[in-house]
Amino acid sequence: MTVETAPKSYKLGPGSLIIGATGTPLEISCQITACSIEFDVNSDDDVPTLCGGTLPGDETETANLTGTIIQDLSDDGVIEYSWDHSGEVMPFVFIPNTDVAKQITGDLKMRRLNVGGDVKTSPTSDFEWPVVGLPILDAVVVGP
Repeated sequence: MTVETAPKSYKLGPGSLIIGATGTPLEISCQITACSIEFDVNSDDDVPTLCGGTLPGDETETANLTGTIIQDLSDDGVIEYSWDHSGEVMPFVFIPNTDVAKQITGDLKMRRLNVGGDVKTSPTSDFEWPVVGLPILDAVVVGP
């Protein structure tokens, strides 16, 4: 007997994105309009051998933290932060939805955000920050 269940999903937000070390983190959740962890797998071709066997090709998996952010040019804003820390590796915590209580943690390599856009609009910047190693999906850690 097959038991049917309803599909499960979640909505992105409310959640959070925090970048930087404990004590000096940058909380940018209210600037984020889209955010995701995206994976890429590069695969080498399999190598056939004379005896009829096959040597499997190597695979390399990488990840990026990507999204769209509302530009903030204030002194402690995300634009200045990205410019001041470009090229630095720093920790991040991404919680897609606080009710789901899952977080993605890791280290990313900061890159500068673009500045500007269409006149008389609130400009946004798309970002793609490489994750160093692979991120970890785990339960949200509450408190110290």
